Amino acid sequence: MLQFFSSLDLSALHGLYAIRTFGGTIAMIDVSELSSATTILGLMCILLVVLAREKLYAEMTGLFIAVGGSAFALFTLKDLIHRARPDMLYWAYQDGTYSMPSGHATLVVAFYGFVAYLLCRKIRSRLWRGAIRGATAVVVLAVGFSRLYLGVHYMSDVLVGYVLGAIFLGVGMLVVRHIPHLVQWEKGGKKTLVEG
Repeated sequence: MLQFFSSLDLSALHGLYAIRTFGGTIAMIDVSELSSATTILGLMCILLVVLAREKLYAEMTGLFIAVGGSAFALFTLKDLIHRARPDMLYWAYQDGTYSMPSGHATLVVAFYGFVAYLLCRKIRSRLWRGAIRGATAVVVLAVGFSRLYLGVHYMSDVLVGYVLGAIFLGVGMLVVRHIPHLVQWEKGGKKTLVEG
């Protein structure tokens, strides 16, 4: 099994390097930036402000778990696995840290997946929910492909990143679904759970 994935990794790396163009590289760098740490952190802060204004505390907690949890896990795994990136010959630009799992792949699933989940909870139209899910899938696949095209990750790095992001996304969604938004105290000290 390991030999199969190793062969697949190398085949994808060589194949994409062979067809890389200058224009394609510029485009894929832009796509990859959709899930850079700076972009995700900035968008997450904006979303947290919006959720805080609406007093959606369970959603805020779910976002922290989905994105923060996946970020912590991916850096922990990078340090444990210590997988080197592909040879610098294949790099379209310089990137740091270890290769597995792909941070971009992990965060694109965790953050954009959580945003899509929140939007779909608020929208009744099946058509619009389908469009949101479809657009999210396109972004997720595009970011993963960009990391392969740019030669800074193996395919297995991206796949492991997808799985890791999906795990924490699922936990974050469970938090939103099953934990009350706020515990309020009524007059007389009676405890009331306010569901979202």
